[in-house]
Amino acid sequence: MKTALALNGNLRTFFMPTRENPGKRVCDFLKDNIVNTYTDIYICCDISDFYMDGTVYYVGDSIETTNNNGFRVFKNIKFITIETAREMIITRLHQLFDNIKAIEIVEKNTPESHPHFLHMKNCGYHGIAVELLINQHNKIQKLKTLIEASGIKYDFIFRSRFDFVHIDKLLLDRYKIEKNIVYVPGFEGNRDLCHDWYIYGEAETVLKCMNSYNELNFYKPIYAIRCPNCPLQFITDNTKCAHGTPLHDVSLSSETQIARIFRNNNITANRSGMNGVLYRYYPDSMNETVGEILPKDIAGIKIMNYSASGDISCTYL
Repeated sequence: MKTALALNGNLRTFFMPTRENPGKRVCDFLKDNIVNTYTDIYICCDISDFYMDGTVYYVGDSIETTNNNGFRVFKNIKFITIETAREMIITRLHQLFDNIKAIEIVEKNTPESHPHFLHMKNCGYHGIAVELLINQHNKIQKLKTLIEASGIKYDFIFRSRFDFVHIDKLLLDRYKIEKNIVYVPGFEGNRDLCHDWYIYGEAETVLKCMNSYNELNFYKPIYAIRCPNCPLQFITDNTKCAHGTPLHDVSLSSETQIARIFRNNNITANRSGMNGVLYRYYPDSMNETVGEILPKDIAGIKIMNYSASGDISCTYL
């Protein structure tokens, strides 16, 4: 069986030792549990925001974060040039993987070039900042292009983000590798929302799902009822539940966009049953803000904070 691994996003914690097992990095779990000797590797990543050897590196003079979460930044940071970052990333990736077929490093994201950017930006619905949503799926689309440009006919593709710890070993004989069937981490509601950390299955079907950039748009409002006294459900009316809990707008989340692609393309998405966890610079439970985590001796740095409501705030240190 001809297999490929497609990795997308910010590198972030990919080369970081795990807190629970310092002798094993996030990338080691991926290599040990997902990659085999014959797997071809395709990579599309951002040039900035990556951990190596105790430091997180950024390019330029700005740091991007979400919801002012302190766990998304690191205390020890350094700013470097594009050329230095590119060399560091490519060198470390080739040290890790033997079968890299293609690497594309995105130096500048241009979400405003998406044909539906203004529609999504001004529709009044949210879930994630439109800029981040577009940037994420642009890299997935670029991976699809890299794989197709190779001219290699694959039987199986596993796509993942970098900062996910794959705890369980992938055993292909447990799954049906057939057209129009894929495997994902899980769902919420009546498959209204699909977690987008990874996806795998028959190659042509996975590539069809990786066409997500071209299908991004606002289609309809979707609100999640996340009340401790109510069953989880997703509705289209912005009302409160019977207990008065406000609803969560997830209309423009990556998770609802992915779930819609499955429905529109008659793809059966099954829970993989594989355990794993998103791995941040610090535990998700920490309460510190970005400003409290970043070192106090940096100056002239711009903090771009993207909120789930679509607001973007800019702070200069």
